Amino acid sequence: MNARKLIASVLLTAMLFTQTSCGSSNSSGGEIMLYDIAAEPANLDPQLASDEQSLMVVENTFEGLLRADSDGQLEPGVAESYQISEDGKTYTFHLRTDAKWSNGDAVTAHDFVFGFQRILQPDTQCPTAGFYMAIRNASEVYSGSLPPDDLGVSAPDDHTFVVELTHPNPMFLQLTTASAAMPCNEKFFLSTKGRYGLEGDMLIYNGPFYLRGWEHDDYLTLRRNEEYRSEFPATCRGVDISIQTEKTATDRLLSGDTDAATVESEDLEKLQKKGMNVDSFEDATWVLAFNLKDENGLFANQNLRTAFSYSIDREVYTPQLTSYLLPSDGIVPPAVKIGETSYRELAAEDLSPPYAPSEAKTAFAKGMKELGIEKLPKITLLCPEEGPHRYIIGYVMQQWQENLSAYINLEPLPNDELESRLQSGNFEMAVYRIDAQINTPNAPLSYFRQGNPNNIVSYQSSEYDSLLDSAINQDDVDGVVSAYKQAEVMLIGNAVVVPLYYQNLYYVMGSGVTGVRFTPFGGKVYFKYANKS
Repeated sequence: MNARKLIASVLLTAMLFTQTSCGSSNSSGGEIMLYDIAAEPANLDPQLASDEQSLMVVENTFEGLLRADSDGQLEPGVAESYQISEDGKTYTFHLRTDAKWSNGDAVTAHDFVFGFQRILQPDTQCPTAGFYMAIRNASEVYSGSLPPDDLGVSAPDDHTFVVELTHPNPMFLQLTTASAAMPCNEKFFLSTKGRYGLEGDMLIYNGPFYLRGWEHDDYLTLRRNEEYRSEFPATCRGVDISIQTEKTATDRLLSGDTDAATVESEDLEKLQKKGMNVDSFEDATWVLAFNLKDENGLFANQNLRTAFSYSIDREVYTPQLTSYLLPSDGIVPPAVKIGETSYRELAAEDLSPPYAPSEAKTAFAKGMKELGIEKLPKITLLCPEEGPHRYIIGYVMQQWQENLSAYINLEPLPNDELESRLQSGNFEMAVYRIDAQINTPNAPLSYFRQGNPNNIVSYQSSEYDSLLDSAINQDDVDGVVSAYKQAEVMLIGNAVVVPLYYQNLYYVMGSGVTGVRFTPFGGKVYFKYANKS
């Protein structure tokens, strides 16, 4: 590992823009961009934000130590430079001296100390706290056995922020770009008396925009933060965000009611004919998930799960995949990178379960005997009502009939009802989408950690959790990849989930629109450099 790194040597910030002198964003020019979100943001507190809508607003109104571009490359945020100690365990970040909050207060290293402490404080219940356990004393602070002041973060002065790790973690710099790692002004936070992030005036902002208006269930308005300082000012004047559930994204792009959107592949050709620009990322994985605590107790039995897993021949359903779905060879989607290389490329091996109908029948017989039943009760498989999933899974169900004489009921549901059923544990089997909220394999694999609210399958394995912890504590890329790969092998080998296919999501900018940055993690969209003619 390179002992010292200067951000300036690795950044791609000259990509589209001409460097300006002082770096203030207080010019009055620029367009108002239009963007749609599908639902109300749940909470704009960066240490708590987890839904796509909240993360998108946080991405545009806050700035962390570093920022990741669409390709995962690091750029300066509040930190102008950083060093890593020779042993890889101490990170020293040097902050801009002119960084300010939207109320005019200086952004200091103490704001990052308090923000990182909030990640690990048990009362915060930060959904991504597990990613930061490599910080010295993190687990002890999280458990409450040590106070937050003992966390391995410090501010030697107002513009120097130091993080001490228990073990080297080659993924740590990526973690500094996440929502949870944003600064938090302690004085302002305490003044909100528990309402931090629940309303626009319950926040101050240090990013390129601030939240000027929030009409719940209707719209949000972002406007340029005149206190924001950067070598590259915001080019657009703000963003009008509509909470839109009626018209499709394609229709609104074509009518000019929105400037950027995520769209399905079948609409791409008509949008491209209108001169619209398209980015795409394989950033989600659809899996067959078994509920290990279903009401019949069937899928707590590994032999029964293995029987269903080994009865799936991917060659049968692969020809049915649409243009934006691709056969999967693991759980972590290809968009996730370690350094500049896709984790899937580094993991190399196809980890999908084998098609082995003979072994499936043997496992099925063993499972039925262990369960003390001669006939399967009624089993229902949930899947999304929208999209091609019901048709694709139909081919899988035919294989179960042929190989196991197992007849499964399929129940397609609207997305909100499906999510509700999954979160409540009211299901037996489901076709389920796994996303990477952060650019690390830990993000999708953490869906199956004990205690994670996303662990809808109720998987409980200390050995699995230890593998994820081990990956965080590895000091080289090979060690990181090996630990995560072992975790994937455990999930697939124990038939907890069966990876089915990756989803390629398409991000479109409207005619004449440039500079909108889409990031395939957490649905983030960044408008700082957006413009339209």
